[in-house]
Amino acid sequence: MNRGVSLGAGLRALALASCCLAAGCVSFQYERNLIERVPDDSVVATFVPGQTVLTDVLAGMGAPLDVWEGPDGAPVLAYGGVRGAEWNVNVSLPVTDYNSASFSFTDTRSRARGYMLLFGPDQRLEIVRYGLLADLRRTYARRRPAAVEDEAP
Repeated sequence: MNRGVSLGAGLRALALASCCLAAGCVSFQYERNLIERVPDDSVVATFVPGQTVLTDVLAGMGAPLDVWEGPDGAPVLAYGGVRGAEWNVNVSLPVTDYNSASFSFTDTRSRARGYMLLFGPDQRLEIVRYGLLADLRRTYARRRPAAVEDEAP
């Protein structure tokens, strides 16, 4: 029965992976994570768009998990969390005798669910949304203008 991969190819792949791990350039890590927690719905329900101000939210919910600049430059606060286990990959490649390039991948924060609170220029709450915080950030983050290059004659 042919399984599509010969024993020789499998041994070569195993040898290559062993060399990389032995050289210390690739590592795998399993970890359990707990990042904050999703706020209680009853607390969020007390915030009224147009009436609640930024200081009221901070007093009621404490420090946010994340903060970014909204579309009009006003603050956006994110409260949420994730609990889970995952594999992380770290790669480090020597470039010179004293320097190396490295890369790490983990997606813990991309799975965090919670509330996003968007404030207006007057620091009053405008929008409250619940969902994946990474998706909400893409939707409600300020877009930076593209650089304009001067054309010299």
